[in-house]
Amino acid sequence: MLKTSVLPHLKLIGPHPMHDERQGNKDLDRLPKESVHRLTEPFARFLRIESAGGAILLACTVAALVLSNSPWSHSFLAVWETPVGLRIGSLELVRGLKEWINDGLMTLFFFVVAAELKRELVLGELRSPRMAALAIAA
Repeated sequence: MLKTSVLPHLKLIGPHPMHDERQGNKDLDRLPKESVHRLTEPFARFLRIESAGGAILLACTVAALVLSNSPWSHSFLAVWETPVGLRIGSLELVRGLKEWINDGLMTLFFFVVAAELKRELVLGELRSPRMAALAIAA
């Protein structure tokens, strides 16, 4: 039994109805707003972990090594030569998948690395000249 502090002579039996309603609303606030969030939220949480990118890269590297040394290696290597591109009338921009990865994604990779380096130099551990000199020397 619960007693209220304002009116000590009143006794409440069972849970208070307003308490249940507020608790129910709090539980509803934790639910995803849209059904797509049920799928994307676990991935978003996983990608916020700093080591997640390294784990994905390691898993893809192992999968590529296994596939390239398996009986399916010819099919796996043929995927890299698949033409991918855009054709609009006589204008054509078509390259092999391997070339798109080498040219496009590697450019994006180095852009992200440069942005991360700038952040470390401005806000991170490398903002002191002594630590930056040690990293540059290494």
